[in-house]
Order: sequence, then structure tokens, then C-alpha cells
Amino acid sequence: VSQSRYLLHKNFFMSHYLGIDFGTKFTGLSIYRHKSDPFPLGFSRLQTTDKNFYEKLIHVLLQENIDYIVLGIPHFTDGKPNVMTKRVLKFKTELIRFIELYCQAKKREMFIKEIFEQDETLTTFETESRMESSPLYNYKIDINKIDVLSAQIILEDFLKNHPQSPLIGK
Repeated sequence: VSQSRYLLHKNFFMSHYLGIDFGTKFTGLSIYRHKSDPFPLGFSRLQTTDKNFYEKLIHVLLQENIDYIVLGIPHFTDGKPNVMTKRVLKFKTELIRFIELYCQAKKREMFIKEIFEQDETLTTFETESRMESSPLYNYKIDINKIDVLSAQIILEDFLKNHPQSPLIGK
């Protein structure tokens, strides 16, 4: 993806972002608000199997004034897609559809400017490593918090890897 793609929106790095680590049971969310948050913060964990999952996710998007979504896309370490890659891409399609339906029903403009895909290869390894070395997690892997921290790492990686990012050098 070229840098110019990120210059399409005037306030790209002055916006609100939601990082998503989609899972079959739970979906982790992280948030970053430029000029408000020092770095992406863990936000919430939603039960993916909840019948109101999409409604709850849209509620978060609206409540937090999210402009951009950064969705973690898993791959094998050789870069090839795996079974979960297809599920996450299907989720992305369904999320776009739900947001569009919501906007049509409420007679409002689309409020999400773009959904970006971020490679999340080895994110689980990084998440577990951070947990085992942090007093925040009592130096243990906490399965109830792993999804949220993974979403935070996905969003960190996205922001750190773009030339105009407010996180460069942090």
C-alpha cells in the first residue's frame, strides 16, 4: 500500500481508530484517539457468538466517534492465508454490510472512512510475551485479556508502520 493512499483523508492521523482482533469466540477491541491517547489502549472484548454482536460493535463505533477501523488479518508465517484469514475477511464484508444497513436505516452518511487490513502474523506470540513480562497481567497469560491486548498490538503495528503516524519514534 502506497503512502498516497493514506493521504486521501485530510485528517487521517488526527482521527479516532478502532483496532479489531476478530476471533471465533471473542473479539478484542482497542482504541486510539489522536492528541488524546499517548498510544493505542485496550478497550473492550465482545463475545463474537452473541446474537447482538454487530449491534454492539456499531454502538462502540458511534460512541467513540471512530473514523477508521484496523482489522487484524492472520496468515501463516510464510505469508499464505490460513482458515482464519477467510473467516476474518468474511467478517469484514459482513461488518461493512451492517454499517451500511445501519446508515440507511438511520438516514445518515457513512461514518467509517475506511477499514484497513493489518497483518497480525505472530501477534499472539507478542501478546503472550508482553503478558508474561508485565505486572499488569501478574506476569501470566490471561486468556480473558488476550484478545484486547492483541487488538492493541494490531493497532500499534498499523500506526507505527505509516510515515505520517503520530506514533513514529515512540
